[in-house]
Amino acid sequence: MSQSGEDRRANGLADGIDTITQLQLELMKGSHHPGLRVQHYKQHGVVRAQFQVLDDIPNELKVGLFARPATYPAYIRFSNGSQFDDRQPDIHGMAIKLMGVEGKKILETESAARTHDFVLADHPVFFIRDTEEYVRFMKNFVETVPKGKRPFRFILWLLFHHPWDLLVLLRFRQQIQDSPLATQYWSQVPYAFGLGGRTICRYSVTPYAKYLIGPIPSESRDSEYLKRAMVDHLTKARQPVAFDFNVQLHADAVPEVVDNPTVTWNDPVQRAAIITIPPQEFDTPELTKFGENLSYTPWHALPEHRPVGQINQIRKAVYLASSILRHDTNEAPRSEPSGVE
Repeated sequence: MSQSGEDRRANGLADGIDTITQLQLELMKGSHHPGLRVQHYKQHGVVRAQFQVLDDIPNELKVGLFARPATYPAYIRFSNGSQFDDRQPDIHGMAIKLMGVEGKKILETESAARTHDFVLADHPVFFIRDTEEYVRFMKNFVETVPKGKRPFRFILWLLFHHPWDLLVLLRFRQQIQDSPLATQYWSQVPYAFGLGGRTICRYSVTPYAKYLIGPIPSESRDSEYLKRAMVDHLTKARQPVAFDFNVQLHADAVPEVVDNPTVTWNDPVQRAAIITIPPQEFDTPELTKFGENLSYTPWHALPEHRPVGQINQIRKAVYLASSILRHDTNEAPRSEPSGVE
């Protein structure tokens, strides 16, 4: 019996995701640090925070996690995407894990977890559209990047097929931060917003300027200055940090929008919550190890905020497989935190 077009597409997607996952695991196993994450392996710190869902938000935002005002304890991890030297241009991450979130989650293996994650980076869009393109990128990436070369074969393919995405790729890892606490971050890829319907969203966070202290001067920056900037702010100056957590809704989304995270949207950005990071001491061996053993995935989520699109499908498989390998390598049990650690 021949397969339908829909079945062939589903099988092709599954095969592509499996290929990407295996290539990512090969990179981990072949690296000098197989117990670290595939991406965002350099951790600047994991800090305790509060995530306050606001009451005075537009009714259209009162969905799922944002349906009613509430305050959740959180662990936030700040990281570099690929550089060990903070002075080098890179993509940087802000991963947020809320605790005490009631309701069944969509990650089948951890559906009873009371956590909810948001994974963000300091560039507004992603540089790959779909699974087929990601397979092309990863095959070239594993051949070149470990040797210190760029994936020029993929870059050439992109030039001929999606030339308008080439600039996105070239700018993707070009950010230099003053501090992880003074930076705007985006979810890049879309998420459902509500059950059913075709409304999707992107998330972003924006720091409050009034809490920020002066940056470390350029001449005083070393390979570890981003962690030092966090220590100077939260531990030495004893200053809090706050971010607006924003939602950008996009109505009547079609597959061409969902599976094209390389473009920005023109829809309004609306505040839904406030993140507060109080002064604290976080740069300790115990908290560093705790942060390294945390697992973040956008699939730690309520059904109303289900990740959508092929890039999120890839992340589901890759994040889970790499987390299992990382914890096995480090002989550390995999478990979600409760907030009282």
